[in-house]
Amino acid sequence: EEERRSLLEKYLDENSYIIRTEYTRLTGLLKNNAMKDLKGFVNQGILVSSGHRNQMIFLRTPKK
Repeated sequence: EEERRSLLEKYLDENSYIIRTEYTRLTGLLKNNAMKDLKGFVNQGILVSSGHRNQMIFLRTPKK
């Protein structure tokens, strides 16, 4: 998971958000596992999600 988080951080350094299909391509995970990862990052406070179902995007949690 730490390696995937590092890949995600690097991606978000260059992009304002990520979608599940891009995370799948980046990590090589299957779509269900990719979504579990992304939702896990949301639960950890690393990402916030926006949108609905197949139009969901994930953004870095804003710094306070």
